[in-house]
Amino acid sequence: MNRYNNFIDKLKSGSCMIINGATGTKIEKRGVPQLSNAWNWGGALS
Repeated sequence: MNRYNNFIDKLKSGSCMIINGATGTKIEKRGVPQLSNAWNWGGALS
């Protein structure tokens, strides 16, 4: 099983997932509004 399938299986099972990396920057570049008082959590909370 590759890493993608492993990730999807864990996600479907309801496991807690921590995604590390420049995801906030990538989400902001795609136009998702960010909260001014929280570091790049606007997209994660929507």
